[in-house]
Amino acid sequence: MAVLDQPAASVDASPENALTASGLTGETLTLRVLKGVPGGETAEVAYQVPVVTGMVILDAVHYVQHNLDTDLACRWNCKAAKCGSCSAEVNGHPVLMCKTRVDDLPPGPVTVHPLKSFPLIKDLVTDVSRNYEVNREIPPFTAAPDDGTPWRIPQEDIDRLYEFRKCIECFLCQDVCHIIRSHDLSDRFYGPGSSYASRHSRCIPRTCSIVASRRASRAVSGTATSPSAAPRCVRSTSTSPTTRSSR
Repeated sequence: MAVLDQPAASVDASPENALTASGLTGETLTLRVLKGVPGGETAEVAYQVPVVTGMVILDAVHYVQHNLDTDLACRWNCKAAKCGSCSAEVNGHPVLMCKTRVDDLPPGPVTVHPLKSFPLIKDLVTDVSRNYEVNREIPPFTAAPDDGTPWRIPQEDIDRLYEFRKCIECFLCQDVCHIIRSHDLSDRFYGPGSSYASRHSRCIPRTCSIVASRRASRAVSGTATSPSAAPRCVRSTSTSPTTRSSR
């Protein structure tokens, strides 16, 4: 693989440059970014980036975009580990670039590659649309046609649902799944991320009447049942929006 070198911009650049305005450590980071497009030549391009205290890899990529290579493509949004957009492989490890500090990495050059398990669009940007297509196949909450009242769900069951809503869809779990990454069988196995989303769907009590009848039969027969086996739902006569269990 070819490696091209790009020199660092002068540290005496204009004050508008946030990275050179303050906080310089005096060190220089060699950032090797894989650049290329599908069907074309791909190569690691080495950039010299002045290190700033607290710098994360996304900061270094932004420095390159602003000062050395305005053509470098990178997907990001919040820079707060909430959107999951800036996923990449840093030194061979799938990470969020906004959470990966430069001073936590071993000394020496740092490589930044796009996620290997997904089709390349350009440079560090990959096509993750397959994940959203799969998620659309997961059936949403659907009340019975004759169900005209809302459901009231205990808070502990709501907490169980929220646990599965914490996923930020960074798709790093999909990237490390060997079935998708090494064997290219995404058409046969949807991956851990989609399984996680499916689990959230299964925790929604869309068949509460069936669950209630099963619990009643178990209570009569004396069969033990786990409290976490299914959400406990009761009909509510209130029309308050706070009693609704799902969006």
